[in-house]
Amino acid sequence: MGSDLSLEALMLRYAEGDRRAFDRLHGRIESRIRATLRRWLRSEAEVDDAVQVTLLKIHKARHRYRPGAPVLPWVLTIARHVAVDELRRPARRERELDAETLERIPGPEPDWTGSDQQAVIEAVREAIEELPASSREVIRRHKLGGQSMAEVAEALGIKEGAARVRAHRGYKALASRLLGFRQTRLD
Repeated sequence: MGSDLSLEALMLRYAEGDRRAFDRLHGRIESRIRATLRRWLRSEAEVDDAVQVTLLKIHKARHRYRPGAPVLPWVLTIARHVAVDELRRPARRERELDAETLERIPGPEPDWTGSDQQAVIEAVREAIEELPASSREVIRRHKLGGQSMAEVAEALGIKEGAARVRAHRGYKALASRLLGFRQTRLD
C-alpha cells in the first residue's frame, strides 16, 4: 500500500475490510483527533480515553462513510461528539459545579456547628422551597430522597435527560442563593 494514498482512499479500503488501511489512517489522523479533543477536555487522561472512544466509533461507523466525502471533517465531528458526551456525563458536571461553586466562595471555611448548623439547614430548606416546582421536586427526590435520576424521571413521567437538566438548573439556583446566605453569615 503506497504512502501517497489519500485519507479518503485509506478510509474506503478500511471500510472494505483492509486492516492495514486503518493502521495507516489512524497514524495520519490521531494527532488531529487529539488536538480537537484537547480543546474540550482538560486532562491528558480524558483525551486518551476520548481518542479510544473516537476510534471505536469510527470503526463502528466505517460502513456509513460516503465514498468521496472528506474524511477529516467526518472524523473530527465524531471526536467533537465524543468530547461533548464526556462533558455531559453527570459525574463530571457535578465535579465541575462543585469546583465552580467553591471557587466563587471567598474566605476561610466557617465552623458550622450548633446554631450555625441549624441556620444552614433552615437556609437550605428555604432555598429549596423557593425553587421552581420542577427543579424542587427533582432535587427533593434525588438529593433528599436518595433516588437515582432514572427513578426520579420515571416517578415524574419525564425523560432522564430532562430530570438532569432540571436538577442542574436547581443546583445552580441553590448555589447562588446559598452563597448569598453564607456571605451574610460570614460578615
